[in-house]
Amino acid sequence: MRPCTATAVGLTTLLVAACATPAARSQDEAEVVAVCTRFLADYSAQRWDAVEAALLPQALSVHEDASRGAQRIATMREFLAQMKPALARIGTFEERIVGSPRVISDGAIASVWADFVVTSASGSGHGIDVFHLVRTRDGWKIGALFDRFVADK
Repeated sequence: MRPCTATAVGLTTLLVAACATPAARSQDEAEVVAVCTRFLADYSAQRWDAVEAALLPQALSVHEDASRGAQRIATMREFLAQMKPALARIGTFEERIVGSPRVISDGAIASVWADFVVTSASGSGHGIDVFHLVRTRDGWKIGALFDRFVADK
């Protein structure tokens, strides 16, 4: 087995997988991108049971609103408690991945860097979502979601 290497990226150290077979990595990559895509679709449609089922119980949210110069670190439970009424007020809302997400995985851990766009009744924007996932007995779960949002002008 070849050694894995680590590369520091911002606040997070991501493991570059040189250990798993290419076929296993490809399958893992497809699975984690599907989890992230489904999570955003459920979030956009306000299917809260499905959103919460995609998360580890102790999942973390790190959100930067570059347009306002604001940053918030909270549990996903706290984040969702704030966003549920906000999205209900907004009405039309969609956040979706655009382009090709970048996936780094090794064994039971994976990170997905994905560009996204947001469209809603109150405006639009774009940014990057960084999902950190772990494979559990119940499948891939999101352990942390870091995002940077920039409102369109």
